[in-house]
Amino acid sequence: MSEIEFETDSIVGDMNRRKTSAEEVPFFVKWLMQLGVRDSTTANYILIGATAFFIGAAIYLYAGIFEEPQKDWSLDAKASTEAQKYQH
Repeated sequence: MSEIEFETDSIVGDMNRRKTSAEEVPFFVKWLMQLGVRDSTTANYILIGATAFFIGAAIYLYAGIFEEPQKDWSLDAKASTEAQKYQH
């Protein structure tokens, strides 16, 4: 019974042995580090902030699309008074 090994044990062991190399750093983090950001944590925070800004800007710009436009009741009143003129 003590020789049973589950798949999760080997996966956890592989994850512990795995180290981050320069090849595994994402493109935008490398790009920000080339621009002068000191470490990858700061670069990640910058990317999260930029993402939040662009999502907020998109919501702000598209907020008025789903509203129903207000109806101009003055045109309906004019049409009804003209229609009453012709009925008499």
